[in-house]
Amino acid sequence: ELLSIRALLPSRGGEPVARALTAVVEIAADDSLGSGTILSKDGWILTNAHVVEKVGGGSFDDVVVSASIDPRRPPVELFRGKVAHVDLERDLALVRIASGFYGQPLPAGYVFPTVEMGDPDGLAIGDPIWLVGYPSTGGQGSRVTITCTRGVVSGYETADFGPVIKTDAEITIGNSGGAALDDRGRLVGVPTSLVELGSGQVAYVHPLSALPEEW
Repeated sequence: ELLSIRALLPSRGGEPVARALTAVVEIAADDSLGSGTILSKDGWILTNAHVVEKVGGGSFDDVVVSASIDPRRPPVELFRGKVAHVDLERDLALVRIASGFYGQPLPAGYVFPTVEMGDPDGLAIGDPIWLVGYPSTGGQGSRVTITCTRGVVSGYETADFGPVIKTDAEITIGNSGGAALDDRGRLVGVPTSLVELGSGQVAYVHPLSALPEEW
């Protein structure tokens, strides 16, 4: 069972974000590790295309999905997912949870925790933003725990598919594909890439508005 995560954030203003963390998962394949967010009660996960992309091209068919039952410990391998849709230009992908970790069928009527959808177009420069995922740094063992960082909307860039959100919230390898949340704990985008600027950094978030219409 996926349990509620409460202890990760301060109580003031943190509870909506803490509720959303139950839906942020780790996604692993042969030579790739990243994060994802469960969008629907039947197990559709949004992540980055590069998280499920093989070295040399093409996408993995199957991935392992791990979830945090206890935020003080690394995530537990619980499910296997099928890569269903990939858009390399937008660097987005959809994965469908297909079975338990050992291939066993999901229980009838199993309901996954989900994140409420937000409105990235309603964000303004200076608004708070939270990035949640499983970065490869910051762990004392071979596996890291779920990690949440906070920053603000720092600005915007424009890609061929539309606007990209800039933020000063901390992101490292492994955060890719995770959740970018507004101050009400609603999903507004996917942390995707990082540009280092001397001792500081800027992270890029692909907003929900970048999802292909047919998805």
